[in-house]
Amino acid sequence: MTRSLAPGSVHVASWLSIPHRPVLILRYEDLLSDPVRSFGRLAGFLRLRPSFEQLRRAIEMSSFEELAEQERRPGFVERPQTAERFFRTGHAGQWREALSAEQAKSVIAAHAPMMMRFGYLEPVC
Repeated sequence: MTRSLAPGSVHVASWLSIPHRPVLILRYEDLLSDPVRSFGRLAGFLRLRPSFEQLRRAIEMSSFEELAEQERRPGFVERPQTAERFFRTGHAGQWREALSAEQAKSVIAAHAPMMMRFGYLEPVC
């Protein structure tokens, strides 16, 4: 781990730096663009062998629409009291529109190495 990383990036780097501990990186963008492949990778990582129907049902039950509906029901405790909603839009890349230019610049300055590593920013040559 590098001391120059921001706390959130240090946290992620800590997961990746533990030898002999398997870590599966799943990006939200990949879950959206190819859910069958992404959920299949997750199942394989967990040493599960779901049928295609089980995989399809898992994808359906964890869709943004389904989870947003669950949030509207009593008993949903994941939403912080200070937040209007836990599930905001369900679209990838919303940070670029939701944050001001100054906020986005601050996030990039703090997390650029990890953002590049996981494909959120183009590598600087």
